Amino acid sequence: MLPIYLCDDQKEHLQRLSKIIQNIITFEGVDMELVLASKDPDSLLEKMKKSSKPALYFLDIDLKANMSGLDLAVEIRRFDPRGFIVFITTHDEMAPLTFQYKVEAMDYIVKEKVEEIQGKIKECMLYALKQYALPSNMVHRAIAMQVEDRIVMISQDDIILVESSLQIHKVTIYTKDSAIDITSSIKAIKAQLDENFFQCSKSCVINIKRLAQIDKKKRILFMDNGKECTISVRQMKILEKQLMDSDMKLK
Repeated sequence: MLPIYLCDDQKEHLQRLSKIIQNIITFEGVDMELVLASKDPDSLLEKMKKSSKPALYFLDIDLKANMSGLDLAVEIRRFDPRGFIVFITTHDEMAPLTFQYKVEAMDYIVKEKVEEIQGKIKECMLYALKQYALPSNMVHRAIAMQVEDRIVMISQDDIILVESSLQIHKVTIYTKDSAIDITSSIKAIKAQLDENFFQCSKSCVINIKRLAQIDKKKRILFMDNGKECTISVRQMKILEKQLMDSDMKLK
């Protein structure tokens, strides 16, 4: 899930932009959440610092507060170097300043262009979500999954294991808090995962970083959520070598 933060000092603009963002999330069925819409930049900083996830930020440049939107963007960059920043303002003449502050703004939207603002916000949201899922995003790698009528983003770090479901053409993705059934195959899912994932059988792929214990005699892998997976003799040898080469310690 990609969090969204909005900061604008004008109440009517804050409400209008919040509604636009919420409508796009609903109608596009994207795995995003408007976590905070506030007039107070300090509230935004306090909230985003509690999360380790990159986020999308819509910021007014001319905030009537103890800091400008540009100053806020600089602070955001200290804690979220891979986040996506979009400036929304009435002051289009201030656009060049966004480059001087070196905050790597993704876009710049002028409030007065009412006929364009919704389309621009939607464009920014969809682009940020696409970039968020790219393998090159090393801060928070994620994979996109079709779950019913929604596209859901799942952090690879949150995935404990993936195994074939009892339902035909289905797999189950286990995270710390949930088990998600999707229409796919082990092969297709494995192709999207990074080097921390190991296929221990035709029906199961595990996240090595979530491996808690190995019973070599019974060839059973115990994951940190209590799930168990069997592994073949051949794959056990490969896994042991991979663990040794990486100096990875079990939990």
